Amino acid sequence: MLLALVVLQGSTVHDVMQAVERATKPRVKQNWKAAVVSWSYVWKTYWLACGQVRLEDKSARLTDYGVTNHSELRFVKKQKRT
Repeated sequence: MLLALVVLQGSTVHDVMQAVERATKPRVKQNWKAAVVSWSYVWKTYWLACGQVRLEDKSARLTDYGVTNHSELRFVKKQKRT
């Protein structure tokens, strides 16, 4: 599923996470009537990533990670720490 998100310049990773949640909810309701997404599980299990860079710090600005206009973000499975 491809989402077009608009966030303000100077936004943080947390702002993008909230935008992903807001943009996904209507699509989930439209396509899967009874489906509910557990966002706490999603954010516990996956990172957002831009290229090879994982957006790990929620309070960091997007520009700190090199995220610019028309950047593609994707979900990357978190690795278990030993």
